[in-house]
Amino acid sequence: MERKRPFNRRKKCVYRIDFYGNGDYKVDFDGTELILCKKGLKLLSLHSWRKLIVGKKQNKCFYLVRRSKDENKMLFFHRELIDAPPSKCVDHINQWNDNRILNLRICNKKENAINRRPQSGRKFKGVYRNNKNGDRFRARILINGKNKTIGTFETEELAALAFDKAAKELHGEFAYLNFPNHSQF
Repeated sequence: MERKRPFNRRKKCVYRIDFYGNGDYKVDFDGTELILCKKGLKLLSLHSWRKLIVGKKQNKCFYLVRRSKDENKMLFFHRELIDAPPSKCVDHINQWNDNRILNLRICNKKENAINRRPQSGRKFKGVYRNNKNGDRFRARILINGKNKTIGTFETEELAALAFDKAAKELHGEFAYLNFPNHSQF
Protein backbone atom coordinates (compact mmCIF):
# COMPACT_ATOMS: atom_id res chain seq x y z
CA MET A 1 0.00 0.00 0.00
CA GLU A 2 1.34 3.39 -0.97
CA ARG A 3 1.60 5.96 1.80
CA LYS A 4 0.93 9.60 1.12
CA ARG A 5 3.59 11.93 2.38
CA PRO A 6 2.22 14.54 4.77
CA PHE A 7 2.13 18.13 3.65
CA ASN A 8 4.84 19.87 5.67
CA ARG A 9 3.28 22.86 7.42
CA ARG A 10 6.32 23.91 9.39
CA LYS A 11 8.89 24.39 6.65
CA LYS A 12 8.39 27.67 4.83
CA CYS A 13 10.26 28.23 1.60
CA VAL A 14 12.39 31.34 1.45
CA TYR A 15 12.58 33.31 -1.76
CA ARG A 16 14.63 36.18 -3.15
CA ILE A 17 13.31 38.43 -5.92
CA ASP A 18 15.34 40.05 -8.74
CA PHE A 19 14.10 42.12 -11.69
CA TYR A 20 14.18 39.97 -14.85
CA GLY A 21 13.24 42.56 -17.49
CA ASN A 22 10.05 43.54 -19.38
CA GLY A 23 8.17 43.83 -16.09
CA ASP A 24 8.98 40.24 -15.09
CA TYR A 25 10.78 38.92 -12.03
CA LYS A 26 13.26 36.13 -11.36
CA VAL A 27 12.59 34.45 -8.03
CA ASP A 28 15.05 32.18 -6.25
CA PHE A 29 12.55 29.97 -4.45
CA ASP A 30 14.32 27.81 -1.89
CA GLY A 31 17.26 27.12 -4.23
CA THR A 32 15.23 26.84 -7.46
CA GLU A 33 14.85 29.65 -9.97
CA LEU A 34 11.52 30.57 -11.52
CA ILE A 35 10.23 33.47 -13.60
CA LEU A 36 7.06 35.37 -12.68
CA CYS A 37 4.99 38.23 -14.05
CA LYS A 38 3.65 41.03 -11.84
CA LYS A 39 0.39 39.17 -11.18
CA GLY A 40 2.35 36.04 -10.24
CA LEU A 41 4.51 37.99 -7.82
CA LYS A 42 1.37 39.36 -6.15
CA LEU A 43 -0.13 35.84 -5.89
CA LEU A 44 3.16 34.57 -4.43
CA SER A 45 3.01 37.18 -1.66
CA LEU A 46 -0.67 36.53 -0.79
CA HIS A 47 -0.24 32.91 0.35
CA SER A 48 2.28 30.58 1.94
CA TRP A 49 3.61 28.37 -0.88
CA ARG A 50 5.65 25.16 -0.74
CA LYS A 51 7.82 23.44 -3.32
CA LEU A 52 6.51 20.08 -4.57
CA ILE A 53 9.18 18.07 -6.43
CA VAL A 54 7.92 15.67 -9.10
CA GLY A 55 9.82 13.21 -11.31
CA LYS A 56 13.23 11.57 -11.20
CA LYS A 57 16.77 12.47 -12.28
CA GLN A 58 16.85 14.61 -15.46
CA ASN A 59 13.08 15.04 -15.73
CA LYS A 60 12.74 16.32 -12.17
CA CYS A 61 10.62 19.44 -11.91
CA PHE A 62 8.82 21.31 -9.21
CA TYR A 63 5.53 23.05 -8.65
CA LEU A 64 4.50 25.68 -6.14
CA VAL A 65 1.58 24.41 -4.06
CA ARG A 66 -0.49 25.43 -1.07
CA ARG A 67 -3.38 23.95 0.88
CA SER A 68 -6.93 25.24 0.40
CA LYS A 69 -8.65 27.00 3.30
CA ASP A 70 -10.55 23.86 4.28
CA GLU A 71 -7.23 21.89 4.05
CA ASN A 72 -8.74 19.23 1.76
CA LYS A 73 -7.13 20.20 -1.55
CA MET A 74 -3.68 20.98 -2.82
CA LEU A 75 -3.77 24.10 -5.00
CA PHE A 76 -1.16 24.67 -7.71
CA PHE A 77 0.29 28.13 -8.29
CA HIS A 78 0.14 28.02 -12.10
CA ARG A 79 -3.52 26.91 -12.07
CA GLU A 80 -4.52 29.72 -9.71
CA LEU A 81 -2.56 32.26 -11.74
CA ILE A 82 -4.70 31.74 -14.86
CA ASP A 83 -7.83 30.53 -13.04
CA ALA A 84 -7.98 27.18 -14.84
CA PRO A 85 -11.19 25.14 -14.69
CA PRO A 86 -10.86 21.81 -12.82
CA SER A 87 -11.58 19.73 -15.94
CA LYS A 88 -8.64 21.21 -17.90
CA CYS A 89 -4.83 21.07 -17.67
CA VAL A 90 -2.40 23.97 -17.66
CA ASP A 91 0.54 23.65 -20.05
CA HIS A 92 3.85 25.45 -19.54
CA ILE A 93 4.74 26.36 -23.12
CA ASN A 94 8.52 26.53 -22.60
CA GLN A 95 8.56 24.01 -19.75
CA TRP A 96 8.53 24.23 -15.96
CA ASN A 97 10.20 27.20 -14.32
CA ASP A 98 8.49 29.96 -16.31
CA ASN A 99 5.21 30.88 -14.58
CA ARG A 100 4.42 34.05 -16.50
CA ILE A 101 0.87 34.26 -17.84
CA LEU A 102 2.18 34.46 -21.41
CA ASN A 103 3.87 31.07 -20.91
CA LEU A 104 0.77 29.28 -19.57
CA ARG A 105 -2.14 27.95 -21.62
CA ILE A 106 -5.24 25.93 -20.84
CA CYS A 107 -5.42 22.61 -22.69
CA ASN A 108 -6.68 19.04 -22.43
CA LYS A 109 -4.61 16.06 -21.21
CA LYS A 110 -3.65 14.93 -24.71
CA GLU A 111 -2.34 18.37 -25.71
CA ASN A 112 -0.41 18.62 -22.45
CA ALA A 113 1.20 15.20 -23.01
CA ILE A 114 2.34 16.19 -26.52
CA ASN A 115 4.49 18.99 -25.06
CA ARG A 116 6.52 16.66 -22.79
CA ARG A 117 10.30 16.76 -22.75
CA PRO A 118 12.47 13.85 -23.93
CA GLN A 119 12.63 10.79 -21.69
CA SER A 120 15.30 10.71 -19.00
CA GLY A 121 18.74 10.07 -20.48
CA ARG A 122 17.77 11.02 -24.04
CA LYS A 123 19.27 13.99 -25.85
CA PHE A 124 16.37 14.45 -28.29
CA LYS A 125 12.69 13.60 -28.24
CA GLY A 126 11.59 11.03 -30.83
CA VAL A 127 15.14 9.90 -31.72
CA TYR A 128 16.40 6.34 -31.16
CA ARG A 129 19.45 4.36 -32.20
CA ASN A 130 18.59 1.97 -35.03
CA ASN A 131 18.47 -1.62 -33.72
CA LYS A 132 19.72 -3.28 -36.90
CA ASN A 133 22.58 -0.91 -37.58
CA GLY A 134 23.82 0.92 -34.47
CA ASP A 135 25.49 3.75 -36.40
CA ARG A 136 22.21 5.21 -37.75
CA PHE A 137 19.35 6.93 -35.93
CA ARG A 138 15.62 6.47 -36.29
CA ALA A 139 13.02 9.21 -35.84
CA ARG A 140 9.60 8.11 -34.52
CA ILE A 141 6.48 9.98 -33.50
CA LEU A 142 3.41 8.88 -31.57
CA ILE A 143 0.14 9.27 -33.50
CA ASN A 144 -3.11 8.22 -31.79
CA GLY A 145 -1.24 5.87 -29.44
CA LYS A 146 0.83 4.18 -32.17
CA ASN A 147 4.49 4.76 -33.06
CA LYS A 148 5.10 5.82 -36.65
CA THR A 149 8.63 5.73 -38.02
CA ILE A 150 9.56 8.93 -39.84
CA GLY A 151 12.83 7.55 -41.23
CA THR A 152 16.44 6.62 -40.51
CA PHE A 153 19.24 9.17 -40.58
CA GLU A 154 23.04 9.40 -40.48
CA THR A 155 23.14 11.65 -37.41
CA GLU A 156 21.10 12.16 -34.27
CA GLU A 157 20.62 15.84 -35.18
CA LEU A 158 19.12 15.05 -38.61
CA ALA A 159 16.69 12.60 -37.00
CA ALA A 160 15.76 15.25 -34.42
CA LEU A 161 15.08 17.79 -37.20
CA ALA A 162 12.85 15.25 -39.00
CA PHE A 163 10.97 14.65 -35.74
CA ASP A 164 10.53 18.42 -35.26
CA LYS A 165 9.08 18.82 -38.76
CA ALA A 166 6.59 15.97 -38.26
CA ALA A 167 5.66 17.15 -34.74
CA LYS A 168 5.01 20.70 -35.97
CA GLU A 169 2.77 19.41 -38.78
CA LEU A 170 0.83 16.98 -36.55
CA HIS A 171 0.63 18.83 -33.24
CA GLY A 172 0.94 22.50 -34.19
CA GLU A 173 1.49 24.89 -31.29
CA PHE A 174 1.60 22.04 -28.73
CA ALA A 175 4.53 20.23 -30.37
CA TYR A 176 7.71 19.85 -28.33
CA LEU A 177 10.56 20.80 -30.65
CA ASN A 178 14.15 19.65 -30.18
CA PHE A 179 15.31 22.81 -31.97
CA PRO A 180 12.64 25.46 -31.21
CA ASN A 181 14.63 28.32 -32.77
CA HIS A 182 15.58 26.50 -35.97
CA SER A 183 14.85 28.61 -39.08
CA GLN A 184 13.55 25.64 -41.12
CA PHE A 185 10.19 25.84 -39.34
